Amino acid sequence: MICKEKVFYHSATQAEAARLDLIAIHKTNKANARLVVYRCRDCGLFHLGHLRREQKPQAAPEIKPPSASDLRRAEKHKAKVAARKAERAERYRDWKETLRHIEWMIDQDFAARAK
Repeated sequence: MICKEKVFYHSATQAEAARLDLIAIHKTNKANARLVVYRCRDCGLFHLGHLRREQKPQAAPEIKPPSASDLRRAEKHKAKVAARKAERAERYRDWKETLRHIEWMIDQDFAARAK
């Protein structure tokens, strides 16, 4: 079903070309600067329309320097992470040594069978 009350275009590139032509023809009309190409929900073709709201450029958020308390919290967190890593390394040190010993025994067994 083709929209009868709207001008339609079969491709987005055709609609974009028409939009640029309208802007060039009506240079003084500031509303044409807000023209956009959109796909119609009813007919599936492309139309030109105005934005409902003017899109304002969003300013980049200001990055504030960390406060003294932020720095203290970060240092505390780093210390906790380092302590957890050291604890885990100590916990699994014997386990890793056992695995190395088992690998050595397997290598010795394969070497003996290869002879």
